[in-house]
Amino acid sequence: MLQTKDTDKFLKLLAAVSLLALIAFVLIDAKSDSTAIKLLKYASAILMIVLTTFFGIRKKARKSS
Repeated sequence: MLQTKDTDKFLKLLAAVSLLALIAFVLIDAKSDSTAIKLLKYASAILMIVLTTFFGIRKKARKSS
């Protein structure tokens, strides 16, 4: 099983990649109305929201302990 430190690094990397993908999809979407591009954009936005919420909860848990 992964250590907490490794998991945090992985999730931060995933959040960074997701943010870059979201930016790329927004730029591409300005030129295209493809349904696949829109779905990928929404999926990466949802992933960013989930990861941001997860990091916020973890940060609060660490402060309270």
